[in-house]
Amino acid sequence: MVVVVVVVVVIVVEVVVVVVVVVVEVVVVVVVEIVVVVVIVVVVAIVVVVIVIVIVVVVVVVIVVVVIVVVLVVVAVIVVVVAVVVVVVVVVVVVVVVVIAVIVVAALVVVVVIVVVVLRDITLHFIKYNRKARAAITSPLYRERVSSLRGCVASALYPPPSRHSRDRHHRTTPHSRVVAAAVVVVVVVLAVEVVVVVIVVVVLVVVVVVVVVVKVVVEYYVGLFVCLLVSPFIYFFMSIAFTVEVAAAAAVEVVVVVVVVVVVVVVVVVVVVVVVVVVVVAKV
Repeated sequence: MVVVVVVVVVIVVEVVVVVVVVVVEVVVVVVVEIVVVVVIVVVVAIVVVVIVIVIVVVVVVVIVVVVIVVVLVVVAVIVVVVAVVVVVVVVVVVVVVVVIAVIVVAALVVVVVIVVVVLRDITLHFIKYNRKARAAITSPLYRERVSSLRGCVASALYPPPSRHSRDRHHRTTPHSRVVAAAVVVVVVVLAVEVVVVVIVVVVLVVVVVVVVVVKVVVEYYVGLFVCLLVSPFIYFFMSIAFTVEVAAAAAVEVVVVVVVVVVVVVVVVVVVVVVVVVVVVAKV
C-alpha cells in the first residue's frame, strides 16, 4: 500500500510539473511570436509610407537611409528586449514549479514516514499475535485432537509449521519486506522520472523546431523578401533582429530543459532518501 501511495503521488506531482512547464512555455512562445510579427508588420508599413512620402517630396537619399536605419535599430532593440523578457518569465515560472514540487515532495516524505511507523506497529502486533497462535497450535492439546477425524481435517487444513517453514519465516522478516518494497519504489520512481525527462525533452525539441521553421518560412522568405524589395538595409537589420530572436528562443528552451532535469534529479534524490529513512525506521 505504501508503494502504491508513493508511486501515485510521485506520478501526479511529475505530471503537474510537466503540464505547467510545457503549457507556460508554449503560451509564452506563441505570445512573443504574435507580438514580434505585429511589430514587424507595423514597422514595415511605416517604412513604406516614409519612403513614399520621401519620394513624393523628393527628399535627399541620405535622410531616407538614416530614417530607415534608425527605425530598424529600434526594431532590433525591441526584439532583443522581448526575448530577454521571455527568458525571465520562463525562469520565474520554472522556479515556482520547482518550489511547488519540493513542497509536495517534503509533504510526501512526512506522510510516508508516518505511514511506515504505523505499519511497523501493526506488523509487530500481528507478529506477536501470530506467534501466540502458532504456540497454541503446537501444544499437546492440539496433538491430541489431531488423532480424531476432526483433528485430521484440522491438521490437513492447518498443519503445524515445520522447522523449514519456521526458518523461512525467520528469514522473511518485516525488515526484508520493507527493503523489497523500498527497492520497488526506487525502481518505479526512476522509471517515471526517465519517462518524464524523455517527454519534456521531446516536447521542447518539437517547440524549437516549429519556432525555427515558422521563422524561416514566414519571416525570412516572406517578410524579408518584401523588405528586400523596399531596401537592402531593411533586409540586413531584420536578419540581425530575427537571428537574435531565434537564439533567445533556443536559449529559453535550453534553460527549461536544464531546470526540468534538475527537478527530476532532486525528486529522485529525495525519494531515495525517503526510502533509506523508511528502511532504517523499519529496521529499528
